[in-house]
Amino acid sequence: MRSTRLWIALTAASWLFTVFLLPGWLRPDYHPLAQYISELGATGAPHAGWVNWAGYLPSGLFFAIALASFWRHWRPRGVQAAGLALLFCEPLAWIGSAIFPCDLGCPAQGSLAQNLHNVLALFTYTGTALGVTLLACAANLQRWQRAGWLLLVVLWLGLFVAMLAPELASLRGLMQRLGEALMYGTQAVVGWVLVARRPPALPPAH
Repeated sequence: MRSTRLWIALTAASWLFTVFLLPGWLRPDYHPLAQYISELGATGAPHAGWVNWAGYLPSGLFFAIALASFWRHWRPRGVQAAGLALLFCEPLAWIGSAIFPCDLGCPAQGSLAQNLHNVLALFTYTGTALGVTLLACAANLQRWQRAGWLLLVVLWLGLFVAMLAPELASLRGLMQRLGEALMYGTQAVVGWVLVARRPPALPPAH
């Protein structure tokens, strides 16, 4: 339990450091309300190497280890295992952002790294939405718990679509951060609570 909570705490701290503290320290010209998180580590951006290798990469690694540690404790099965497995696309995207940084401005089309960056983003948003939807279908959940997971999916995808709208470009950074805070924050809180509980009993062997 303690190790899982440690990795959850490290993931949260690393995400907050990368998303909120690094911009102020390294990029006074950066506008978090209007600019994507990935623009901090864009090719050619000031201090991009620091952001990618000291921000995105460790955040992704901490996230992956936290998920793996929770998996080992909770021993998910069936649809719950499938849903939790899909959540690994989230740390994969953070690690991928360090390896394949976007171009300046994060355009829809650009260099090979930009195109791979976009594919990772699409994979992350759709994979996360499907994963959380599967978690909502797990057995023994109360009705409000299922509704909460599904509402989270709606907000996650809604904010993703909204941040891509040209007329909302001045707020796309805010919407991206809000979406990630809701999704990752909910997962962190749920994981923190569940690791203090006894995992579901395994079915008897036949």
